Amino acid sequence: MFHTESQKAICAKHGSPFVEADANLKCGLAIKTIGAMPIYGVRHAKCNGTTGWYIWCGEHSDDPAFFDPLCTEHFPDYLPLVMPYLGLAPGYSFIIDADGYEDVWYSSVVASTRQVSTTCGFDTNTFLLSSGYSILRS
Repeated sequence: MFHTESQKAICAKHGSPFVEADANLKCGLAIKTIGAMPIYGVRHAKCNGTTGWYIWCGEHSDDPAFFDPLCTEHFPDYLPLVMPYLGLAPGYSFIIDADGYEDVWYSSVVASTRQVSTTCGFDTNTFLLSSGYSILRS
């Protein structure tokens, strides 16, 4: 994947193993929020063609259509600021902004929680709260 060196540097800085976010796999990106700050990211385990990443800007919404599926290879076009963080392992979350703010942490709750119900995709049963914890809806 592209940006590998910057991703490995962020992983080393925060004590995370490097886990590639395959360019051909999907992430959940709240495209309609791009431009708002700060930027939030939460990574679950990879599952059925996804990297496990859910990323949004500004306020989170409980709208089931909040996240859009986007292949990781397109992130530099939509949200280049997140590229260095996409190598963080499942269970890691981040908050960043355009002024250089950065907060990165690990949560065993996120690491041990599957991202969705039965499909591990982007459907009405899956979304995250801005607290960084996964909510599974049936």
